[in-house]
Amino acid sequence: MADLICERTDLSDANERLWLALADQLKLPLTQIARRAELEDSKESAAESLLNIQQTAGLALKLIDSYALSVWARQTKLAFEPVSLAAMLRDTADELEPLAKRYGCRLRLAVARKCEPVMAHSQALSAAFLSLGQVFIEAGSGEAPGQNRVITLGSYRSKDGITVGVFGGGDQLTKGIYQRARLLYGRARQPFTTLTAASATGVFVADSLLGAMSAPLYVASHQKSKGLAANFLISHQLRLV
Repeated sequence: MADLICERTDLSDANERLWLALADQLKLPLTQIARRAELEDSKESAAESLLNIQQTAGLALKLIDSYALSVWARQTKLAFEPVSLAAMLRDTADELEPLAKRYGCRLRLAVARKCEPVMAHSQALSAAFLSLGQVFIEAGSGEAPGQNRVITLGSYRSKDGITVGVFGGGDQLTKGIYQRARLLYGRARQPFTTLTAASATGVFVADSLLGAMSAPLYVASHQKSKGLAANFLISHQLRLV
């Protein structure tokens, strides 16, 4: 697969490129599972090793589910409904908390006080930000312990409605780097130079899901922290009641 990804530079179909990126991404968790399984019978690390295997396998399965959902979403007219971003981000943080502890970082919620529901597809929105959050957490795996990294899941009002994103990608995350990564994914193992500890496939799965809702990802800043975000229209349905 490594040779396939390096050599096929003429890919134009987005789904095929995303599939190649996903296939390469899945090598990492499968390798981790295999190595941890070997350690299961050694010393007193068996319980911890089994827990890590569970978490790794669970996240890999969710990434596959998110990819499948993104393909379906691109081929279907999604039914939108009012979605609470505060609730969605809270649930996402709860799901990501075990992974954050494993990678030695802290999750933080920063939701605007008056953050009305937005029009979106609930399942696709949740899957997108779960994939995105996973990438940001794993991106710091090469850093020294004790760095006290903070990953922020946030939403705030903007001129385009409500902006929601994941922040904590470092000052090196720029619009140019992101655009270059979008051209390289599915063709290069590490399209993101600023997320070198992860292949960042989850970013492109998230972008595919959000793009199906006409809310593509872009580089943004929130409370002096760089990240990736998307804009959604405020739902006015509840105001009629």
